[in-house]
Amino acid sequence: MTHRSKKMDNCSYSGPPRMPKISPPLAKVSRPKLYRVAPRERLFERLDECRRRPIVWISGPPGAGKTTLVATYLEHGKIPGVWYQVDSGDADPATFFYYLGEALQRVGSRKRRGLPLLTPEYLADLAGFSRRFFREFFARLPPKGVLVLDNFQEVVAESPFHHVVEEALGEIRDDINLIAISRSEPPPRCARAVANGLVAQLGWDDLRLTRTETAAVATAKKAIDEATIGELHDQSNGWAAGLVLMLERLSRTGTVNRIAQSETMDTMFNYFAGQVFDQASPETRNVLTRTAFMRSMTVELAETISGVFRAFLQDRARKALSEAERLQLIVRTANLLDESGSAADALPLYIESKSWDAATQLILKHARPLIAQGRWLTLNNWIGMLPQDHVAATPWLQLWQGSSLILINPPAARAMLERVFEQFSAQHDDIGQILAATGMVESCNIEFSTFSALDPWIAVLERLLRSERNFPSATVEIRAYAALMLATMWRQPDLPVLQECVSRVALLLNKTGTVTAKADVAVQLLQYYDFSGHFASATSLIAKAAPLFDDPSLSLLRRSSWLIFVGYHSLMTGADRDGFQAVEQAHAIAQEYEQNWVDFFYDVIRVFLYLRGGEETKAASLLDKLGSTLSEERATEVMLYNLGRCMLAQLRGDTGLAAHFAQTCLEAAKETGGAYFNILGPAIVGSAFVEAGQYARARELIHDAQRLSAGTCYEPYDALLLMVDAYSYLVEGKLPDAHRLLGRALATSRSADSGYFFRWMIVGFRRMLAEALRAAIEPDYVRSLIKKFGVTPESADVEDWPWPMKISTLGRFAIVIDDVPLRSHGKAQRRPLDLLKFLVAMGEREVASDSVVGALWPDLDGDAGHAFESTLHRLRKLLRRDDAILHVDGRLTLNPELVWVDAWALERQLGKVEQAFGNTGEARRSLTDDMAEGVLRLYRGHFLAGESDVFWAAAMRDKLRSKFLRVLYLIGDHYEAGGRWKEAAELYQRGLELDNLAEELYRRLIVTYQKRGQLAGALEVYRRCRQMLSVVLGVQPSASIEALYQTLKAR
Repeated sequence: MTHRSKKMDNCSYSGPPRMPKISPPLAKVSRPKLYRVAPRERLFERLDECRRRPIVWISGPPGAGKTTLVATYLEHGKIPGVWYQVDSGDADPATFFYYLGEALQRVGSRKRRGLPLLTPEYLADLAGFSRRFFREFFARLPPKGVLVLDNFQEVVAESPFHHVVEEALGEIRDDINLIAISRSEPPPRCARAVANGLVAQLGWDDLRLTRTETAAVATAKKAIDEATIGELHDQSNGWAAGLVLMLERLSRTGTVNRIAQSETMDTMFNYFAGQVFDQASPETRNVLTRTAFMRSMTVELAETISGVFRAFLQDRARKALSEAERLQLIVRTANLLDESGSAADALPLYIESKSWDAATQLILKHARPLIAQGRWLTLNNWIGMLPQDHVAATPWLQLWQGSSLILINPPAARAMLERVFEQFSAQHDDIGQILAATGMVESCNIEFSTFSALDPWIAVLERLLRSERNFPSATVEIRAYAALMLATMWRQPDLPVLQECVSRVALLLNKTGTVTAKADVAVQLLQYYDFSGHFASATSLIAKAAPLFDDPSLSLLRRSSWLIFVGYHSLMTGADRDGFQAVEQAHAIAQEYEQNWVDFFYDVIRVFLYLRGGEETKAASLLDKLGSTLSEERATEVMLYNLGRCMLAQLRGDTGLAAHFAQTCLEAAKETGGAYFNILGPAIVGSAFVEAGQYARARELIHDAQRLSAGTCYEPYDALLLMVDAYSYLVEGKLPDAHRLLGRALATSRSADSGYFFRWMIVGFRRMLAEALRAAIEPDYVRSLIKKFGVTPESADVEDWPWPMKISTLGRFAIVIDDVPLRSHGKAQRRPLDLLKFLVAMGEREVASDSVVGALWPDLDGDAGHAFESTLHRLRKLLRRDDAILHVDGRLTLNPELVWVDAWALERQLGKVEQAFGNTGEARRSLTDDMAEGVLRLYRGHFLAGESDVFWAAAMRDKLRSKFLRVLYLIGDHYEAGGRWKEAAELYQRGLELDNLAEELYRRLIVTYQKRGQLAGALEVYRRCRQMLSVVLGVQPSASIEALYQTLKAR
């Protein structure tokens, strides 16, 4: 049997209350209302003069008319701005910033994003946050606007509030004023501003009413003779509050109070107030007494003298009422204040009356919104007002204390929440246990370092969520399911409950709930989708949840967290540009308000983006920066840093260093205790061990990771693990095993749409794709991956690669763009195509613009440069890509990452064959039949055979033909030396099909037939040779061929 409530003393308290919608008390952020107030033109002029300085400080005793003066001045001049009533609650800077932001919303557009709340992530740099807050605050005020801080003296001098105001003073823009109203002169924190002449002051001597002003106030309601006015002025001594009380008594009794001028202000006020109070009707005295504990009243007198008169009335209430009546009155007043939304005013009354249960109810009702507003210090202060034994006996209060520490000090939060959980467990309070366990998980996830502490909370949450159906709010429910989702994702991803939680969270996210809770859970769900490789679901979530983060009420912390995970999603899915944009936006927010936690993730995501883009220098610079601030105590950061170092070393070809960083990365991954890192780590760094020749080590890692991921949410990583396994066999030279595993990897990836993971193979991915194309393993899928991710080949010799552009010049001229032949070869395109052919004919090198002009426009003088630029523009347009042709520092070349040219590929292949034989002419071990096949496949005919009259084409044509024949002879010699006459004959026959005038090929083919005893065939070759040479060249066969012929005839 479970219980969801506990009897506390004489009141029943049940579970966590639903979160109220708190609106700031109207009086706190509203300009006072005025009733028949006489304008003080003398002081209006002084204020005009004072406002030439950015800060105006008005000080004087209570009742001196400070507030009324400023309010009438603003109203009279129609001056816009924000009026803010300072009170003791502003000792918590988060409260001050919260209500000040709310006040600004009242004078500006509510559609505009609100100013940031002072949430815990900003506390490390309160001064910096204050400067940025007020810079934006003053920027949003209307021109010539003001910020009025009334009752400035209400916050004690030791409070951080004064540090905040000190920073604010330095951010006031030229056409804005800050007006402070206080009972005291500027505090020490304002000394610098005073010394620099930034502060204009009005003091008590300025505020005293003149005789003329006394007359204006006294005669506002009815005529009074001059003598009486003089007496009122002399007795009040220019004190506005005293004058108002004397006028009140005068209206009732027709007499003027008299008091010695030596009396203090408080004594004078008590005397005057006593006269008014004592002569009021019993009903009026009763009302005044029973409203004494209200901070504000709506009657005109309360508006004028509320502060000091309230204290007087409270004193009279204590004397007029019995203790029981007074406490009852305090409680009733507190209830009214609480109901009206004035919780901060109600709580001290509950405390004064020792109504601990009512105070507890109030605190718990407001706990979550206070934390959401960043006012955790206020929450802790409120709880601190209660007796410690009461707090210790009330786990709900401790729950919120612990929850308020999650963002500030996760370990301390966990220590408190664990104790609270035990108390809830002893009370059989399921909801309390759920919230405590949820906080434990959230603190681990936010700390993002190690995750083994999550283990016991998985079973707890699973048990409680299976039995709990009556959640107090949608927020509690979605947070709990999200917490169980995260915990199982990190530690026990094979549990069936994980997928139940994912489905439940996704469903609840579309239902009602607070914006803050939905935003938090959206980030957590995106984290799950991307960590587990469910990228389609992640993409859909981003589209649906993105509008949440445009809500003006959402903290910048949540927005930057969302952007970091959007950046990570882009990294994983190959949308590199979107990834950079997302993390740059997150960093801009972090820079503006110095959220230092963003820095690591901002840098590390960019490291991986740069590495994938081949930008080693930028990646290395960021890694150096990360290394200088790396904390060895944060295992996840150590793991990710060493992962980046490993990949950088791989790119640079330093296999030993890469293996070193790989090992350190794996050790840190193990320390995290997170399943994700212990699958991702081996999957990525396994290739580093392969490249270092540690094949067994690589396979051991891969097989361990496969066992860990089997049957879990991380199964999408299987394709990558198989690919790295195949890579180990390919590099070791075991092709059958490599091809078998490569086929499985590609088929798995195609089925699960998990090709994104392959991009983590920073070096081996391109090689594996090329091998798959060469071996015809999933060729269509491989080409789709190459196009999807824009993968460039490891070598320009991979003809089967789906190049963005292919140019054929051997045997025929053709251009293929994205697998579609370019057919627009009309007369208008002749000159651009000539330019393209010329660049190809010049080989794989940069060509000076002058050389191009000289070859293509030899007869033009002044117009040659224009013709060149125009032709280049037309060629780029024809090829549909400006970057297909690079033009840098007056030199041109085809972009080798985009354009494949058969002539260039042939020249490279011919060079490799010649290198294989070496200078001695002896074949080396690297020579294979594949090399011969590659040469013959590429040489489909002579270079630009249709351009016979163009000298630059002829030069390239002759060079390629000569090298082609030389290589055929070398390969033929290799075959002949090994007695492979059949292979030699086939080689020479194919050579003649490509070049039927190569007399040496005829001679060699005749010899192969002779060696094989095929005399008829040899004679047929001779007759064909003689006919071709006679018809085409008009010559006879060479003497060596004639000698062979004679030998054949003799046989």
